[in-house]
Amino acid sequence: MQILGKIKDEFDWLKFAPPEKGEEQWKDGRSAKELAKFFTQHEGEKLPRKIADILKKYDIFDDDFCCYPEHETKFDECGGKGRQHDLLMVHKDIVVGIEAKADEPLGDTVEITVKNALKNTSKSRVPERADGLAKNIFGYNSWDEIKDFRYQLLTATAGLLQEAVNREINRALLLIITFMKKGVDR
Repeated sequence: MQILGKIKDEFDWLKFAPPEKGEEQWKDGRSAKELAKFFTQHEGEKLPRKIADILKKYDIFDDDFCCYPEHETKFDECGGKGRQHDLLMVHKDIVVGIEAKADEPLGDTVEITVKNALKNTSKSRVPERADGLAKNIFGYNSWDEIKDFRYQLLTATAGLLQEAVNREINRALLLIITFMKKGVDR
């Protein structure tokens, strides 16, 4: 596994692929730093054991991945920011997108996201993007048909599928990793 060819530890991760808000987000217990530690501190293995075990279920038995933290993928023509993958892993046979959470929710529903965007500006293209997600992922005509879905999961899916298309790879896997605070049972 090669992470940007330069990243050996969490300090390199911050230097070469900082989260959107930089050091403000780079704290123990926050998803960006916990993901960096998870991928760079796994006792001599090239991939964290839990990730390697999941990949074996998809007949991926090697660690020949190129990994790109904080990788952006444009997946539609709505402009603005594309999908920001917490970590994009690319193998010759599969593209893996990782969304990291640190005991936090997966964002708002499509309905809440669209309504909030329209409150903030009438020129928002979020409704158009949500319609595109509904059509391109599910074949629906309107975001209203997916209003209860988590918007962040849909953009993660769209970005990951676009990466697979861009790289001419036929398989994609979205993994959600939740880092729990010590002492929290679920």
